[in-house]
Amino acid sequence: MSQWNLPSEIQEKSRRRRIKRSAGLIMSMKKKWWLWVIPASIFLLLGCGTPASTSAFQPITFTSNEYKPNQYAYADTATFSIPIKDWIIDWSYTPSGDGVFAFFVFPTTGSDTNDYVASVYKPNTTSGSLSCDAGPGQYLISVTTLCSWSITIHPPKAT
Repeated sequence: MSQWNLPSEIQEKSRRRRIKRSAGLIMSMKKKWWLWVIPASIFLLLGCGTPASTSAFQPITFTSNEYKPNQYAYADTATFSIPIKDWIIDWSYTPSGDGVFAFFVFPTTGSDTNDYVASVYKPNTTSGSLSCDAGPGQYLISVTTLCSWSITIHPPKAT
């Protein structure tokens, strides 16, 4: 053997060793398939790692019958939980008196509790719907009006 062939022989041995090691790992994985298939199956069956189900999210309704305005014509609803990223807010009101109607949806947790995530202010119609993608969390609605009103939060309709 000449010294010029030595590096290529070493390279060939190294290449064969890598192939053999890779084949060994693959064979080892084939023999122990159950070590990763069973936990992955349980993980998927329990719903872990999947988005929150919209079927678990029941509609939430607030009305002026429950929340009377204070002397400044506003009322805050109870805090409510949203388990999904996208949700819908259906609203309606019956004009009376000055007819002003407005509401703002605020997060109650996190650093942005002073910034609203959805709002309606002096709408042109007496009812409507808006989508909100603020995500899961705790929220409340601050309503400003002397009119009767209703606000319902629900998951988007399945398409």
